[in-house]
Amino acid sequence: MPTAADLATYIAQFAAASAYAAVLELGLKRRYEPDHTWVTVVWGTAQTGLILAARLALAPVPDLAGADLAWWVWWLWTWSFAAGGLPIIAWQVIIQKRRWQAVQTAWERWTA
Repeated sequence: MPTAADLATYIAQFAAASAYAAVLELGLKRRYEPDHTWVTVVWGTAQTGLILAARLALAPVPDLAGADLAWWVWWLWTWSFAAGGLPIIAWQVIIQKRRWQAVQTAWERWTA
C-alpha cells in the first residue's frame, strides 16, 4: 500500500511532466518538435531521478528490509516513471494526430 509520501511523489512526477509537456507544446513548439526524442527522454529520466531522490531524502523510508525493501523501491520507481510518462505520451499522441490531420488535408487538396 503506497504511503502518503509515495502518492505525493507520483503526483509530483505527473505535475512536473505535465508542465514539461506544456513548455514543449506552448513555449518551444517552433524550435522543438518531437524530432529530438532523445532530449525528451534524457530530461524526463533526469526529472524522474531528481524527484525520486528528493522523495528518498525528504520523506521517511518504510521500515522494510531485504526483498520487501527491494520491491518497495521497484514499485516506487515503476509508478514514478509511469506517472511522469503519461503526460509526455499524451503530448506525443496529440502531435501525431496533428501530423496525420495535416497529411489528410494535403491529400484531400491534392485529390480534389
